[in-house]
Amino acid sequence: HRVFNNPDVVPEGWYPVCSSKHLKKGKADSFLLTFQRVCVYRTHEGELVALDAFCPHMGADLANGRVIDGQIECYFHQWRFGKSGELTGSRCGVAPKLAAVQSWPVEEAYGYIWVYSAPEAPYPVPKPSGLETEDVSGWCVANLILYAHHHVMMANGIDLQHFSAVHNLDVEFDFEVEDTNDHVFEWNLEGEIPNKGLKNQFLRWLLGPKVGYQARFAGGSIVSLTYGPNQRFRGTGFKIPALHILWGCVPQLNGISHVHIFIVTE
Repeated sequence: HRVFNNPDVVPEGWYPVCSSKHLKKGKADSFLLTFQRVCVYRTHEGELVALDAFCPHMGADLANGRVIDGQIECYFHQWRFGKSGELTGSRCGVAPKLAAVQSWPVEEAYGYIWVYSAPEAPYPVPKPSGLETEDVSGWCVANLILYAHHHVMMANGIDLQHFSAVHNLDVEFDFEVEDTNDHVFEWNLEGEIPNKGLKNQFLRWLLGPKVGYQARFAGGSIVSLTYGPNQRFRGTGFKIPALHILWGCVPQLNGISHVHIFIVTE
């Protein structure tokens, strides 16, 4: 079936549902990914758990319940569910033994809590190109929010014409595509800066004749850009630190996404 620009499809991938600070120990909240509501809670030991939000008994939102012994207890009739979504007991009558809710992979990265939209996550929340071996947990992360369709954000990373139309930089990029795995792929791009116009001449003086960036795409929700992965001052001087930007999108019912922009730097 059609996936692109289809609001009835939640593409498989990682989604940033809330800031880490939002969910304290022993607290729960629920979040909407298009039409799918997910309950995320943090145990009193700090572990994160993500489950389908609606109790299979009468549909109450589990996030309105309370966290007890690493489990979530429904507010309505005290059905209790474990970290894998299994029913562990009830303090209100006898509950059917096979009742359960779906559990979802959940991680923390860049100061946010991320939920994966499939029962198993084949890869962790991705890092921008060049940071694969870095421990970025203590890095400074600036988070901005804008509103756009998440497929626009995915396509913009490889929209080479927008450099000329939006940024007035008429760079002819050469590129190659590398498949990291079935879910992640990367574009490596490099082009020569034209030697006309004050902006271009300044950039050639600052960066040398060529400029490059890497675009990494993960699932249907994340794109990261690394500008200047091998850039040197005036082309041959000292190495200029790369700029790492990562977008994480959360689609809403109206078809627009909350787009979280993470600027990742030491």
